[in-house]
Amino acid sequence: MDFKELANQLRSAALLIEDLEEVKEEKLPESWADLSREVKRDASSARVECNADIEDSLDALAQLYEFRQEYWRIAGDWEPDWDDDEETKYVIELFDEDYVISQAYQAHYFLAFPTYEQAQHFLKHHQELIEEAQEFLS
Repeated sequence: MDFKELANQLRSAALLIEDLEEVKEEKLPESWADLSREVKRDASSARVECNADIEDSLDALAQLYEFRQEYWRIAGDWEPDWDDDEETKYVIELFDEDYVISQAYQAHYFLAFPTYEQAQHFLKHHQELIEEAQEFLS
């Protein structure tokens, strides 16, 4: 299974999130345990049989994808419009040896969010996964 197939499976898993019953006061997920069983099951089944050296990084990337999709869903099904250079996107990136939140307009980033607060929350609660998946985020 290549990365494109993994991305397709992850997109399918994201559709499951959209089908979950809406809750009035939704909480942004802070741990893997916060995500529904259905989402975790689909993400786990999407694991790629590959070189053990990158397996942990790919697992972290798959989890980051699921978290990011849930954050976007909670933000009203937001998706970054990379063609709109007027739309501010808040992105998490590695600068020197620290993770920072920057504004982006057209440059594509995997970890992009509609608000600074969402990006900050994501970084606070998922930095270990970001560090684990860094080779795929740069």
